[in-house]
Amino acid sequence: MTLKQLVLNLKGLYQGGANGNLEITGSVLKPIIGGNIELFNGQVLLTESPDENSAANKIGNQNKPDPENKITRLNNLGLKLGRNIQIVKSPVFKFQASGDLIVNGSLVEPIPEGTIKLNKGAVNLFTTQLNLAKGHEHTATFSPRQPRDPNLDIRLFAKILDITQNSDISRQGSTGLAGLETVRVEASINGLASLINDNLQLKSNPSRSQTQIVTLLGGGLIDNQGRSDSNLGLINIASSAVFSNFQGAFNEIGDAFGLSELRIFPTIVSERPAAGKNNSSLELALEAGIDISPKFSLSTIKILTANDPLQWGINYRINNQFRLRSSTNLTDDTRAVIEFERRF
Repeated sequence: MTLKQLVLNLKGLYQGGANGNLEITGSVLKPIIGGNIELFNGQVLLTESPDENSAANKIGNQNKPDPENKITRLNNLGLKLGRNIQIVKSPVFKFQASGDLIVNGSLVEPIPEGTIKLNKGAVNLFTTQLNLAKGHEHTATFSPRQPRDPNLDIRLFAKILDITQNSDISRQGSTGLAGLETVRVEASINGLASLINDNLQLKSNPSRSQTQIVTLLGGGLIDNQGRSDSNLGLINIASSAVFSNFQGAFNEIGDAFGLSELRIFPTIVSERPAAGKNNSSLELALEAGIDISPKFSLSTIKILTANDPLQWGINYRINNQFRLRSSTNLTDDTRAVIEFERRF
């Protein structure tokens, strides 16, 4: 059987297009399907597999015959993930994938085997969306022992706003660009998709403790005393909820221009008048960055909804302990900081 531009809608399994050739053997009542199929413009859905051995299923299935789709067997069916195929486990992750799998089992409970590459996508952790990091070969490996729960080997990152730890007393309480800092959180996952939280390893740049990183991922910010600021944390929650749908388009634009980072996000800009009161406003910012090398990067930030000038930044990692950061708006705000870090 030849398939050409076929549209499939297998509930809980796959929705999208398919091409290929099927080889059908066996009997009319118990067919066996082999051959090769290429999927395109669709989603492979990874839902939880039902526990056939549970007491509820045993009681419910005592007097029920096997469904026809369960009788139909798959025999080394070659499955190629073609253009625009996504692997989705809602609401945990969504990846654009490519590669080949061998599928056995039945139509309703297929058993894929093999390793595929994850080219683009993101994982949702707490209130933060972490995107796949460049420079690492991200993979998902399917095993017959865990057919709907792939083993992930991925590296992720997210940039989150945090309060700058500044010893300048005149700046204490400031929540504008001078008082906020972008923290790059990096995460690595090696293990089953269902155990992401257990297999998750976190680090950040600038360095934060594990508790502080989790707080940032949860939408909070850390003040100079290490306490969480839940009000300013609403910025990160809003950024994740509202702008995550646009970030895919920004990633494609950034790739076209050779940028390492291009994102849009909300931020608070504050001014301290003579009376000593803070006037704060929620503004929209755009950040573009490029990694010159693993140790050296350039970036620029522009407040789109205000008249503030562009703010340029340089980040140079001298070694594991020393780092140089500098920023300027080329008018009235220029600063440079040398950071020293040592873990005990």
